[in-house]
Amino acid sequence: MTKKEVLEIMQYISDTDEKCAEDVMYALSLLSTNINKMLESVKDGIHQCTDNNNFKELGRLSDYCTNITTIRDEVESCIDALVSIGTVIPDEPATKPAIPSNYSHEAVDYSLYQIDKAIEHSVDEDFENCKVCAFKLDGKKVNVSSWQDMTVTICAMLAKKDINKMKSFLYDDDFKGRLNNYFMKKSVPRRNKQIPGTDLYVWVNQNANSLVGMVTKAIKKYGYSKKDLVLYLRADYSELHKGN
Repeated sequence: MTKKEVLEIMQYISDTDEKCAEDVMYALSLLSTNINKMLESVKDGIHQCTDNNNFKELGRLSDYCTNITTIRDEVESCIDALVSIGTVIPDEPATKPAIPSNYSHEAVDYSLYQIDKAIEHSVDEDFENCKVCAFKLDGKKVNVSSWQDMTVTICAMLAKKDINKMKSFLYDDDFKGRLNNYFMKKSVPRRNKQIPGTDLYVWVNQNANSLVGMVTKAIKKYGYSKKDLVLYLRADYSELHKGN
């Protein structure tokens, strides 16, 4: 499928069903994140083979990397097409969490999926179907309303410590996507947000796991360990997605 054909399909979806387009964007972004994790896992295997002088496996694992990269590029082409026509990755999917087909919408009590807000969660967990309510950094617990709010708030805290370091993110390859830098000095409506107290903008048009990964990289640049960032959740809808 050519890039033009992908764009035509995505344009049609966006024009006829905006919520569907947002859901597709969310799913593709999540898939891209996990494909990158898969690629990193195979790369780890290559390093292990090298360390153990197991050179026979290197060719096979190298082919895996090539194939995974091809798949990732196809997925990201679809994401790029949606971005180009203005589709935004919502902080959560545009629709309610999927529910088993034998339940009616009224039968699901979403309050049952609220969880203990006092439990601490590490940044290594999977937050795909979760809602955040707070984080703790530098021993300070801060309440937030969403994953995007968390991202902007953490960036503001870091910028207050050392604005020049955050400005260096503008040119840091660790904060560059295929089409956009995650930190920039221009506003891109509905895709990035201004960091309070600065003239910088951070890209928030990403899913929960991607945002957590980005702020984890950011705090490390400031000398923190990923263990220094603790997250608190208010809901986990994972059970609603099982079997669907």
